[in-house]
Amino acid sequence: DEMEVYGGLDLKGIPEQSPILKDTRHNKNRNRGNGVDGKNDAKKTTKNPTSPFKGVKYMKGRWQARIQDRTLGTFDTDREAGSIYARAAVLILQTKDSQNKLKQQQQQKQDIKMKLEKQEKSKKQGRKADLAD
Repeated sequence: DEMEVYGGLDLKGIPEQSPILKDTRHNKNRNRGNGVDGKNDAKKTTKNPTSPFKGVKYMKGRWQARIQDRTLGTFDTDREAGSIYARAAVLILQTKDSQNKLKQQQQQKQDIKMKLEKQEKSKKQGRKADLAD
């Protein structure tokens, strides 16, 4: 039961994921020349290479994966970094989904409690009206 921790997130139970492509429709830098094959060669250019994968950037000779202001680690290829980012995104979405379901359940319980209290109050007011007659 070894943990697989990246940036404080245990990704052990999260299956391998393909890297997520960046949405380049509004990206000024989309024509900077790197393909989607995950084989960016950092030594070919004097500028830092860019990755087509979401959550991945090139820093100090390695590809870094980041999500929600947390560094997940550095990797030899942008594809490796992108895959870890995608797994972390799955974990975060699952956690948010679980939290949202819990909030919904709590709200439903609160709504039922208020409805029952309202019915009880209505019954008591009805009895008082019967006694006054």
